[in-house]
Amino acid sequence: MGKILKMEWNKVIEYTDAEGTLYNDFGFAINPVDNVPYFVYNRAVEGQKRSVVVVKYENGAMATVGTPGFNAALTSDSGIPKIAFDKDGVAYVYYADGDNSKLSTVRKLAGDWNVMGTAGFGSDEKLNTSYGNGMMIDPKTNTPGIVYTANTKNAAGYRTTVGGVFNGTDWNYAAVSGMPAVNGSTAAVMAYSPVATTDDAAYIIASANQSGFQLIKFADKSFSVVSSYLDGHNYASLMGFAADSQKNLYLLGADNEGTDDYNLNLSKYDVANNQWTKVASTIQTKYSATSGSKAALCIDKSDNVYAAYGDADKVLWFGGIDPETKDWGGFTKLDGDNTIKSDILMEFSKDGSVGYLVWLRAKTETAPVTMVVYECKLEADILPE
Repeated sequence: MGKILKMEWNKVIEYTDAEGTLYNDFGFAINPVDNVPYFVYNRAVEGQKRSVVVVKYENGAMATVGTPGFNAALTSDSGIPKIAFDKDGVAYVYYADGDNSKLSTVRKLAGDWNVMGTAGFGSDEKLNTSYGNGMMIDPKTNTPGIVYTANTKNAAGYRTTVGGVFNGTDWNYAAVSGMPAVNGSTAAVMAYSPVATTDDAAYIIASANQSGFQLIKFADKSFSVVSSYLDGHNYASLMGFAADSQKNLYLLGADNEGTDDYNLNLSKYDVANNQWTKVASTIQTKYSATSGSKAALCIDKSDNVYAAYGDADKVLWFGGIDPETKDWGGFTKLDGDNTIKSDILMEFSKDGSVGYLVWLRAKTETAPVTMVVYECKLEADILPE
């Protein structure tokens, strides 16, 4: 790809699973201790149920982490895996457990992937795999937490958002208070964004259909809704989310406000003043609520903002905010047409020295589903001029 905002982004690997097929769902996180990126995905092997695999990119190659397919998945397919690291570099994986009625299971890497607490918890707040999930670490207490949409319905008759916190032995979980019910819909939450973390809290955005976006905060081992943004407008599950060095949060969301066009807008949230502001011009994506395209956002240590999105033809585009004009500096087409099969994920390391862009390329006549990874290294010899 070359330089975007005077930074070098280069493709470093195209990865396929040697024993099976990469499925749609995957997660990604960077170890804060050594800046190595880890990827968790569902593997489909012919004649078997889908299981969970973790790999890491290091020294120019992918390597399996722990036992591949560690959950066996003998009963039904596992799904929607997520991965997160605490401040000490300990890895956690959260997924819908096919061996436990697709309920929530979290594992911790300690030699191998060991179950934390109960495997398949939340039978009374059952995980709904159609609406996504999220995993984060409370930066103050170094405690893992999860969010998901439950099949359980609230008093208004709509599905609820559940937050779970590990108490040292097992998981405490309950509906997150303040989440809206959605008129005319069977689900309050359509999707969850990636997690954005500051020094004192972790945040995740819930796309709440006709109730816009709900900003959920995880701090001091508890969840709370701290802001509702653009209530009354339909928003699709196309979201990028990141934090800058000043603890501002940025949301790249599909917007049908007034025009039903579902184009992308970048909004900034001032945490201290609880205020949202739209920044930069609208990205004309040709997106629609049914096209299934995605978006991603990341911010480097100089607070440069990068974005990637898929248009209605599932073509991937990548660009960033020009620091001088404070607007998008143009987008570069990556890959070919109709190639995006999954979410698009981007993240910079905690120290800001390296960033990654990753997505799954759709199967072709000559190649299986492929994980494509780009890297940006902010070393002294390639810093902005």
